[in-house]
Amino acid sequence: LVLSVDDDATNQEVVRVSLSSMCEVYCAMNGEQAVQFLEERREKRLPLPDAVLLDLQMPGMDGFEVCEKIRQRFEADHKKMPIVMLSGRKDEGQAALRRFRAGATDFVQKPFSKEVLEKKMAALLKLMSEYDIGGSANIIAQEAWARLRETQDRLDSIAKRAASETQRGNDAEHKATEMGRSLAEAERRVDELRKEMDTVMKRASAAELRVDDAERRAGEMETSLAEAEQKMAELQKENGEAKSKVSGLEQA
Repeated sequence: LVLSVDDDATNQEVVRVSLSSMCEVYCAMNGEQAVQFLEERREKRLPLPDAVLLDLQMPGMDGFEVCEKIRQRFEADHKKMPIVMLSGRKDEGQAALRRFRAGATDFVQKPFSKEVLEKKMAALLKLMSEYDIGGSANIIAQEAWARLRETQDRLDSIAKRAASETQRGNDAEHKATEMGRSLAEAERRVDELRKEMDTVMKRASAAELRVDDAERRAGEMETSLAEAEQKMAELQKENGEAKSKVSGLEQA
């Protein structure tokens, strides 16, 4: 797409016919219309023109002002959007310097022939095509590099998470080991308590046997004592009876 900016309808027709075989041409009849066209394409996210043909002498905004606005607001790179100025003035001295300062890429003297304009624009568009290929390759390389960096960042993140999970797993394993040791210690203590309990029970059983034996012996002793007391009572009775008999004999 080539944007042609010229207030002369005849010149616009020459440009359109000259370039119709190689590209589409949009004709803006003044600078304001050209800027509006570029604004609308940008708002609609459409590609900007591949090149601009810009008449230098126009009412309202002249070619210098339009060129400056394009470079400031739309595209500063000459390789992405070359601007070719058209003028009946000779390209020399201060005019040439001002043109380049405004941001023009090339210049075509009016009046121009169809062949000259066609060849110049064909060369510019070919350069643009080659630049686009290289630029596209560079963009693809940059996107590939960005994707590679993104993938690497994801891998780093996964590695960090894996390391964190491994650490948590190691911590859990360590805790499990400690719990196992604590459980083993508790089981050992329970066994010891069981053994102590068995010993206590055995001692208690032995003590109960000794108590039973003592109680039995005490019963036997009580029985013997009762028998002895009874025997003593019988002896005392017999002794009393004997004393009575002796006393009776003494009185007789």
